[in-house]
Amino acid sequence: MEYHDARRLDKEWILKLASGTYIHDSDIIILMGPTSSGKSFLATSSGVFA
Repeated sequence: MEYHDARRLDKEWILKLASGTYIHDSDIIILMGPTSSGKSFLATSSGVFA
């Protein structure tokens, strides 16, 4: 996994998403943020992972 501090995202949260535990825990994920903050990238990555 590649993590960039410049995006100022919570690294623990990103690691939880990367591990896929949110799927087994039936967590609801809402991605919010300004333009170019990585929302679409995270959504697409999550869909590919699942």
